[in-house]
Amino acid sequence: MSSGEGFAENVIARKQQMAVLVPGYNEESAVAKVVADFRCALPTAAVYVYDNNSTDKTAVVVRAAGAVVRRETYQGKGHVVRRMFNDVEAERPLSLFGAFGIALAIAAIGFAIPIFIACVQEVLVMRLPTAALSTGLTPLAFLSITAGLILDTVTRGCHELKLLAYLALPAPGEGRRS
Repeated sequence: MSSGEGFAENVIARKQQMAVLVPGYNEESAVAKVVADFRCALPTAAVYVYDNNSTDKTAVVVRAAGAVVRRETYQGKGHVVRRMFNDVEAERPLSLFGAFGIALAIAAIGFAIPIFIACVQEVLVMRLPTAALSTGLTPLAFLSITAGLILDTVTRGCHELKLLAYLALPAPGEGRRS
């Protein structure tokens, strides 16, 4: 049994979201059948067709067939494949946790500025709750950014494993030659 056998059945059995990515350049005559065949074989999968600057009506035919059209303006298979894999990676925890951490750091600085002004003017800190809040927000900001870095590393590792699993699949018709 090759590593590619049962891959689609395993993904469907575990109820994971599956996407079919199809590159296309001037495929107006064939793309509707390709989309229909993928819908028949993988009914729960989302079908994305990446139009690589087609000069015919490929995008219109794809939309009519019920697939999602994405456009890559740079010509060539390398550009399309890079765009396809960049779009599939939907999980970006670093940007979420990084933005949250930066917002917390800005809030901590915003709370700290009046404390420093009061300390310079009065030599006493009368705003102890605000000082405690500012002091507590700073480590939270650091922890949020750190968690984002860790989760981003894990997500990138999972993405690389998906790419390796894809590369382990046999090519269509590879085992049928005699």
